[in-house]
Amino acid sequence: MQLRDAEYESARDTAGKALALDPQTAAASLVQVAADLSLNQLDDAEKIARNAEQQPHQTIPQIHVMLAQISVKKGDYANAAAEMRAYLREAPQGRFAPEIKKSLEEIDKSSAAPPGPPQIAP
Repeated sequence: MQLRDAEYESARDTAGKALALDPQTAAASLVQVAADLSLNQLDDAEKIARNAEQQPHQTIPQIHVMLAQISVKKGDYANAAAEMRAYLREAPQGRFAPEIKKSLEEIDKSSAAPPGPPQIAP
């Protein structure tokens, strides 16, 4: 609810409290990563996402989407592509699969093209 209302600081704090109680709460990790990403706190977002990635996360493969978005914002397109592929392996018919496939095609095209940032779908 807080993320929907763009209350990113509050969402981040609430998710942080949930993670303090149980660091393996995948949904709370996802909320905190989304809030940090929206606040452009990329290092914090990546740290939480990497930790969540190490936990069982079959129910939220979108952690890979978040990691891909973080990597794109950091200009690390190779890692973004790796995370997109991980998402597609875990959720080939997932909600974000069509967008991820398009973004992955753009990254692949841009790696063969002259330097410049590829167009990445959210």
